Amino acid sequence: AERLRERVWTLLGPICRQCGETDRAVLQCCHLRPTGLNGMGRGQKERYRDVLMFPHCYTVLCTVCHPALDGARWRSKKYQMSA
Repeated sequence: AERLRERVWTLLGPICRQCGETDRAVLQCCHLRPTGLNGMGRGQKERYRDVLMFPHCYTVLCTVCHPALDGARWRSKKYQMSA
């Protein structure tokens, strides 16, 4: 999983796109568009592989900014209909 993770950071960049946080311990890959790998409970390897296959569907956010985006997005009917 560590090699896949490093490839993801190289591809997307290890920085929160909202606030600029660079501490990798708090950075997460966040869906911008559904890829079929949604929800909690899947493993890190599957997530990293999905990011590498569909990088245009993801961005990097920190643990503070990610929930804020998800809250706004899930309230949007447009996103719910495209999921």
